Amino acid sequence: MSNVSDITEHESRLFLAKVISHGVDTDEISLERVEEMKQEVAEISHKLVTIKADDFSSNFEIKHHVRTGIEMINLGLEHGSQRDIARAARLLNKNHLVKFFQIGNSLKKESHNEILGSEETFLG
Repeated sequence: MSNVSDITEHESRLFLAKVISHGVDTDEISLERVEEMKQEVAEISHKLVTIKADDFSSNFEIKHHVRTGIEMINLGLEHGSQRDIARAARLLNKNHLVKFFQIGNSLKKESHNEILGSEETFLG
């Protein structure tokens, strides 16, 4: 279970953590793939921090961007697998995490745009 918490920073309630734990327990996801995913999370987080952080000395801000990256991966995986844990494990084995990040980020942007559109309709 420590492999899961390494990736998700003790966010074991996340779908991503549940999928990885399930995949490792059932031998659907190898420990080697878990290590690869840790590296992928680190790369995504590094890019987010580099692009979005205003204050590199702020531990809070850096952790926020790391959490955001993990949450976007989680959202994309939930969407792509339709919250099916076995399907999600197969998807994690076949795809780099950046794909799930991109899906999650797109879903977040779509949701944000829908909210803005609703506000304009309501206020307009």
